[in-house]
Amino acid sequence: MRNLLLVSTAISTFAIATPAIAQDAAPQSAEVLDDSGIGEIVVTAQRRTESIQKAAIPIDAVKGDDLLQRGIGNAADLTRAVPSLSIPAPGAGVASVFIRGVGNITTSSYNDPAVTPSYDGVVLGRSGGVFGAAFYDLQRV
Repeated sequence: MRNLLLVSTAISTFAIATPAIAQDAAPQSAEVLDDSGIGEIVVTAQRRTESIQKAAIPIDAVKGDDLLQRGIGNAADLTRAVPSLSIPAPGAGVASVFIRGVGNITTSSYNDPAVTPSYDGVVLGRSGGVFGAAFYDLQRV
């Protein structure tokens, strides 16, 4: 009888303590702000405004400080900062861009390139000179 009382007391003690063990740890009162990431970037690729974190498309964004730190001075140097970007050396005045394997080399004026650069929202369709142009006072690319 004494063993039964001891066992039942031990079981009830563990049963009472179980909810306390299952509780989450108390939240920390001081919140640490991480300022190393990219701030708010608005994406309008899907014809609606959304943040870069919520966009359902892959986006590579590079801050202006990172461009300066890596010594990126023109568009052709962006391949050092964006791993999915490829800008082959232009031949015969033709420059092409490949991003994530998408792109084409076209010399015909009847074909549009698959990937085109834009400047302030203006698409530069056949712009061989853009890739050698210098970046001046850029906040991000």
